[in-house]
Amino acid sequence: MEDPGHPRTGGRGIDAAEKSADKGRSGEPLRLLERAIDTLRDGVLITDARRPDNPIVYANSAFERITGYPVTHVQGRNCRFLQCPETDPDQLAVVRECVRTGTNCRVELLNARRDGTRFWNELSVSAVRDVDDHLTHFIGILSDVSTRHEEQARAATWQRVFEQTGFGLVQVDPIREVFTAVNPAFALEHGYSADELTGASVAYVYPPERLGELRHKNEIAALEGHASFESEHLRKDGTRFPVQIDVTIIRDPAGRPISRIAYVRDITQRKTAEGEIRAARHFTEEVLENSNHGMIVYDLDLRVVACNRFIERYFGITRESAIGRTIFELFPGIDSYSQDMYFERALRGETVAARLPRIHVKGSSRIYPPGGNPDGERREDVIWAMPTYAPHRDSQGNIAGVIVAIADVTELKRTQDELAASNDQLHRLTAHLEQVREEERKRIAREIHDELGSTITSIRMHLEAARGALHAALGHPHGLLLAHDQP
Repeated sequence: MEDPGHPRTGGRGIDAAEKSADKGRSGEPLRLLERAIDTLRDGVLITDARRPDNPIVYANSAFERITGYPVTHVQGRNCRFLQCPETDPDQLAVVRECVRTGTNCRVELLNARRDGTRFWNELSVSAVRDVDDHLTHFIGILSDVSTRHEEQARAATWQRVFEQTGFGLVQVDPIREVFTAVNPAFALEHGYSADELTGASVAYVYPPERLGELRHKNEIAALEGHASFESEHLRKDGTRFPVQIDVTIIRDPAGRPISRIAYVRDITQRKTAEGEIRAARHFTEEVLENSNHGMIVYDLDLRVVACNRFIERYFGITRESAIGRTIFELFPGIDSYSQDMYFERALRGETVAARLPRIHVKGSSRIYPPGGNPDGERREDVIWAMPTYAPHRDSQGNIAGVIVAIADVTELKRTQDELAASNDQLHRLTAHLEQVREEERKRIAREIHDELGSTITSIRMHLEAARGALHAALGHPHGLLLAHDQP
């Protein structure tokens, strides 16, 4: 064993005096004892406490297997060569005190093998005294307990995870159906302390109507080793909340279930978000389904992958029959050149509207040329539709097809036609009014002219009569000459 009070010296093993003394003893029991020690799994060291620096005089083969040092390499040396910088100085102090006082001790040291790797050494040191109670040797038993330390370290790590994780973890006895361990997060979620739930029945946190479901899921976990499901839990105050549960069965070496580990997560926020998403999706679907606009989604091969009910209402094509068909199969007579152009632009990432509306007959998927008019069709059955083409992108933002939005512009077209007809009628009415007004003006002018001429003639006649009467009254032989009549 280590003796800090003496310098380290070399040696060949048990000294000659000891060997000479051994010759006088019975050799067979000693050889049997040595062979027995050599078969031990633990390393055995014997040091000579009577010699400077307490050198090693014996090491068994297990010592070589544990440390990597050959026996011949360590004889005559103090065993401090096993120390490393990480060796606990407090544990070393215990060993030093044991050597100094010639007593026994048991410590655990982090030591270094010959190749530099570390191992945990459970060292038991026993002092050996002769018949006169003089200290002669120390026997050291080295046990490699690295695996135990690793297991303890893993257990400590998992214990910290269990205690500090933010989600609920519980351990359940599968026979008694009681909690054997509850972490703080699980207890907090349910309004209990961990001590209150430890040892309590699992039924404490389940609504009564959910216990049958729980038993069924546990049976699945027992068969398959794992089960994942959603359920509902009860808090201490009686309130309920949705949970996601993942159950794993722990088995003994014989395969028998000895424990059940459950990860439990409160999914209230997720359920609320899912409800909002469902409501938004339902609203969107309602808007799309009842919209006066069509929506058709094509893949990169220009085959329909989704559409709304517009095409059924307007074109007589069921959604089920439309899925998987190309645009040219859906709408016979469509201009392939212009469609190729629009689709190519949309697949390049552009959003583009058609220049002219398409003409359909309600209930038919046939398309007529722009500006054309289906002969023999009632006016109310003719539909004008204006398509817009936009890229359809997947969840990663890559273009996966084309979305075609079809606007029913029939009412707009009819309104435009009616407005144009009204404008034409207004122009004709305006021209007619101008003509009537001109004729009326001429008529009035003629009437005014005729009436004025008659008035002037009447005035002349009255003046002539008055002049004759005046001349007669004055006795003028030729009548009265008015001033304006004089030469």
